[in-house]
Amino acid sequence: TYIDLSGLTVPTLVIGSTKDRLLPVCRARKIAQAAPNLVELVEMPGGHCAILEHPTEVNARLRELATGVLSAQRISS
Repeated sequence: TYIDLSGLTVPTLVIGSTKDRLLPVCRARKIAQAAPNLVELVEMPGGHCAILEHPTEVNARLRELATGVLSAQRISS
């Protein structure tokens, strides 16, 4: 299966879970490979809902992404 993310223009964080049966981690890796502006691929233990299973770590990664984007915008403007 091919995923076309070529039109994705924003910095991208992909989070996959090692025991996710709905979206196996191998699919998260494929999404990460297809993302043109990948910032990071994070593989977490657990099932399908990383935000509920690891809220502190997911929120920390989202904050890092947002902070990085804001910092880059300040430098370029």
